Amino acid sequence: VTMTEDRHVQIQRVDGSDLRQLSCDGEKNFIFAVAVSPHPDDPRIAVGCYDGAVLVFDALATRTDSWSHKVKADVPVTALAFSWDGQYVASGDADGTVNLWKRGQKLVWIGQDARGAKKSPIRHNIHKAISDIGFSKKESNLLLTNGEDVQAIVWSLDLQGRRLERVEKGGKNNWPLAHDRPVIAGKFVSLRGNEASVVTISGKN
Repeated sequence: VTMTEDRHVQIQRVDGSDLRQLSCDGEKNFIFAVAVSPHPDDPRIAVGCYDGAVLVFDALATRTDSWSHKVKADVPVTALAFSWDGQYVASGDADGTVNLWKRGQKLVWIGQDARGAKKSPIRHNIHKAISDIGFSKKESNLLLTNGEDVQAIVWSLDLQGRRLERVEKGGKNNWPLAHDRPVIAGKFVSLRGNEASVVTISGKN
């Protein structure tokens, strides 16, 4: 799966032959983010659109209509990630908001509702885009978001309860990691058995 500079996305075989091209609905509605499900039996690909839509395709068939979502019109989706089991998709947008979608559900699972009446509890500073996003492989309730507001944040989620993890007084369900420059990318890594370690890349180093 590749995305070129002109924001066209296509699926190709390694021999160079094309399988299909992916696109968002509408003229000049470009793709801003792409994610591929890491599950070996799940051939789905998600794309984030300029108009705020998240579309999920079966790479070998047609679009999965139940995974066509939009929360905020005309706020581009700038980052996407599948959970390692393929059950969830996390989307981040140009406004610093993150939403979680569950497979088979048409509405946001954790995040902002379509009318904007409820704000997502997973968000960076407003008007600062989410640049990268990812789930932990071993700790499926941990989500890492990276943003232009010079921070990466690790979030602890209650996926069944559709909220951030409840904590005792004085406890935490998110851990901001400050940087000197916008955080371009980040991912969870295992260092000496600690599955909550992260590696990040900022605009400085």
